[in-house]
Amino acid sequence: MILIIFLFGCSNSKDTLCIGDSLFSGFKLSNNSSVVQIVNKEFDYRIIDSCVLGYTANVCVKQLNKFDLSNISFAIIELGANDFLLRKTAKATKENLLTIINYLQEKKIKVCLVSFIDSSMFLTIDELQNNEMLVEYHEAFEFFENNNILVISNIWNGRFYDDTLKIDDYHPNEKGAEIIASKIITELKTKNFFDKKH
Repeated sequence: MILIIFLFGCSNSKDTLCIGDSLFSGFKLSNNSSVVQIVNKEFDYRIIDSCVLGYTANVCVKQLNKFDLSNISFAIIELGANDFLLRKTAKATKENLLTIINYLQEKKIKVCLVSFIDSSMFLTIDELQNNEMLVEYHEAFEFFENNNILVISNIWNGRFYDDTLKIDDYHPNEKGAEIIASKIITELKTKNFFDKKH
C-alpha cells in the first residue's frame, strides 16, 4: 500500500498529474471520496489522477516515459508504502524516488513528496515489518526534506491505528480520506507549493 501523487504543469499551466497507490486512489470508495478528488476540489487546477493499486517506486521508474508531461507544472508523489510492505530496502526505494524526482525536475516540474509514515506507527510495530526497517524508511524521506523537497508526512495525524478511519488495516475510509486530504491541502497552502519558484 503505497501512496504516490504527482502534480505537473507547463509555464502557463497548473495542471497536476497525481501518481500514487491505493492509499490515494480511493480503494473501495466512491470516486468523489478519494484523497486525490478531495484535494482536487480545493485548488484551481486540473488533477490528472494516475493512482494505481499496488503501485511501487521501482515500477514507476520503469514507466516514467509513459507519462504525458506536456501540460504539467507540478507533481505530488506518494510512493513507498508498497515497497515497504514488499520488503524492498529503504536504500533502493530512496534511489528510485530520487530518479523519479530528478526526471521531473529536469522537465521544470515542481515536486512534492508524500510519506506514508505516520508518527503513530512507531508506537506499535506492525506484524509484517520490524521497527528498524520503518526507521530506515523514515530517514529516507528525511533525506528529501533536507534537500529542499516539500515532504508531507504524518498524514494520518497520529491516528494510523484508529480503526474508525480505515476500511481495513491500511486504507482510509471516507473519514480517513478527509483527514489525509486535509493534511495535504494545509501543507500545500502553508508552504506555498503552487508558487512556481523552486
